Amino acid sequence: MSSVLLFVLVTLGWFLIEAIIGVFLGLKKPYNVVLLVIHSVLTIFVIAGVISSILGLLAVDFGKVGSTISLYVASVAVLMLIVDGIRLATLKTEVPAVVLAHKISAFLLAISLIASIVFIIAKI
Repeated sequence: MSSVLLFVLVTLGWFLIEAIIGVFLGLKKPYNVVLLVIHSVLTIFVIAGVISSILGLLAVDFGKVGSTISLYVASVAVLMLIVDGIRLATLKTEVPAVVLAHKISAFLLAISLIASIVFIIAKI
C-alpha cells in the first residue's frame, strides 16, 4: 500500500507544478509557447501518475472503496482538464466559461488526489 501512496504523492507533486505553470500561462493570451509545452508535458506526467495509482491500487486491492472512488474521480477530472485545455489552446479569444471549467476541473483533481491520500493513509 505504501507504493500506491508514493504514486499518488508524486502525482500530486507533478500536478502542483503544473498548476503553478498554468497560472503563469493564463496571465495573457496568446499563450507563451514554451510554457504551453511544459504544461502539456506535465499533464502527461499527471495522467501517467493517475493511471499508475489506479493500477497499483488494483494490484493491492483490499476492498478500499474510498481510495478507489477518489482515484476514479481524479481520472475523470484529468479527462476534463485535457478537453478544456485543448479548447483553451485552440480558441482565438478567451472564453470565460471554458476557463472556469478548466479551473473547476483542476480543483476537482486536487481534491480527489488529496482525498485519495487521506483514504490510503486511513486504509478506507
